[in-house]
Amino acid sequence: MAFRQNAVSMELTYDLSNGTLFVIKTTGDLVEVHQLQRELTASTFRY
Repeated sequence: MAFRQNAVSMELTYDLSNGTLFVIKTTGDLVEVHQLQRELTASTFRY
């Protein structure tokens, strides 16, 4: 799903049964949201 920030405001809803990992990419005023199915319980994260 992609939309422009200056476009008409829209409310989006996501069904978590379709995936709980979201990747959000912004380029200028374009925003893309990708919903992914990934198993993350065994993953370790470092910051």
